[in-house]
Amino acid sequence: MKTIRLSSLGKTAVVLACAALAASSLTWRVSRAAAQDQSAADSKTAVVLVGHGGPARDFPRLKEYFAKHDEKSPETEQLEADMRDWPRTAENDPYWAGFMKVKHSLEASGRYQSVHAAFNEFCAPTLGAALEQAAAGHPESIIVASIMLTPGGSHSEKDIPKSIDAFKAAHPELKVIYAWPYSEQDIADLIQAQVERFIPAGS
Repeated sequence: MKTIRLSSLGKTAVVLACAALAASSLTWRVSRAAAQDQSAADSKTAVVLVGHGGPARDFPRLKEYFAKHDEKSPETEQLEADMRDWPRTAENDPYWAGFMKVKHSLEASGRYQSVHAAFNEFCAPTLGAALEQAAAGHPESIIVASIMLTPGGSHSEKDIPKSIDAFKAAHPELKVIYAWPYSEQDIADLIQAQVERFIPAGS
């Protein structure tokens, strides 16, 4: 049997599709976490929205980046930094563009002091940097929400908590809440609602 392997850009497309599907539920999820924190008014709650991140298509060292992705050296660390800092547009990074639409939708709700984007890899800012940005506004609490919904993923269950713990150690005075995990039923309800929208009339 022939094994089909997704390219890195193919994987990015899959992640982008998941991000689009998640958009309609994120405001509710973050709002529920904020409501559970009775001491914080909406105007004093900052939100950090975390996505996977994707590579910029026009990054000039893209092939070299993936060839050396698993290496650990000062050279590869600099290459990683250059990749993250590469300017993003809808043309060179459709994942980034879709993600930012979700972020802007959360901002448009007007319920939060500020909303910040963060990415696990490929793109800036990192979660640590985004948490620092949120802290600069002196919120009473910061809620971190992942756009990656399903349980078991290493980013949502390992990388994100690790970054949050490091930030808490440096800022013990700040309350940081990780809005995780998502209810499997909530995810199923979201997908069902999406499927229902595409069922042909009369079916």
